[in-house]
Amino acid sequence: MQDALDLIEFANDGSETKWGALRTEMGHPEPFGLSMLGIGNEQWETPESRFFERYRIFEEKIHERYPQIRLIGSAGPRVRDEYYEKAWKYYRSQTKENYVSAVDEHYYVPPQWMIDNTHFYDDYPRGIPVFAGEYAAHEALEEKSSAKNTLRSAVAEAAFLTGIERNGDVVKMASYAPCWRGRAMPNGRRI
Repeated sequence: MQDALDLIEFANDGSETKWGALRTEMGHPEPFGLSMLGIGNEQWETPESRFFERYRIFEEKIHERYPQIRLIGSAGPRVRDEYYEKAWKYYRSQTKENYVSAVDEHYYVPPQWMIDNTHFYDDYPRGIPVFAGEYAAHEALEEKSSAKNTLRSAVAEAAFLTGIERNGDVVKMASYAPCWRGRAMPNGRRI
């Protein structure tokens, strides 16, 4: 928790503060103007993680000191699984203003999934914006081979992005997730 507050102080506060002074000493006297902060990445609610309880604590402490910071929540590692559903239910149940500014969704999926889901956001609830934080179509998920960027993957991603663009009122940000060799995939396989 304290690390998050220190990060915001380093990025935004004046040189009279501990972390603002360090930023100035490092050659950047002007604040960076940090406006958003992601809380969690691919977390999900389990008895061990207690992500929602921890998110609430982060939200309270950050907004107590920095009410202008927009927080990005996490919907877990995959779309349309139990953790994703649980995360969205949690965020939608909150009534406090500025509790979450957007929810980060991740898509590491076969190319066909993106082609089949170009209308994914057409009927999506419009209350809380989406950050399509990591999207990538991987042939490896279909072929059981190493991940690779292929023309088919690129076309599938482009097709999916047409749906994101069409639904810009709910999907406010998107970020491509390139191949990640050597990392564990959502299904546990290493590539």
